[in-house]
Amino acid sequence: MMDGHQDFPAASGLSDNASDALRFITDCLIGDMRWRGEARAAGGIIRRGFSIRSSGRITHDEVQFDETLTFDDGETQRRAWRLFDTPGGVGIDAGETFLIEPGRMIADGRFEITYKTKMGGFWFAYRDIFERKEDGGVLNRGIMKFAGLAVMKIDAEGARP
Repeated sequence: MMDGHQDFPAASGLSDNASDALRFITDCLIGDMRWRGEARAAGGIIRRGFSIRSSGRITHDEVQFDETLTFDDGETQRRAWRLFDTPGGVGIDAGETFLIEPGRMIADGRFEITYKTKMGGFWFAYRDIFERKEDGGVLNRGIMKFAGLAVMKIDAEGARP
């Protein structure tokens, strides 16, 4: 523990007022990262692999996280995210993304945040969970729902090069 917070080395640029949840997600996303993952839909019948190159930094007690996602078929998407403390937990700002449940620490030391995002003209609820691995890497699991039904699961593993 340092200053009443858990010890998250990459989060050292945050003020003493930053929440443990923001410190945790900062430690998961800060710096240059390489990710590999897969999106699965229709009960696993549809599978789409991807890689992500990301870069995260701390600016004024918020995490700014930029990513370039490249699917195995060559399609590329770019996203810019901001995560920051709010009175209810960690908030998010990423273009057409709207917070449903603020980010918070959950069982077993994982971080969870739920938001709405638009894909193919439709709005989906997305539950995003981050977990630290013992080797310093990060596991990211997501569940996308439409009308309350799970329609896609996404798993990715990230590490600093």
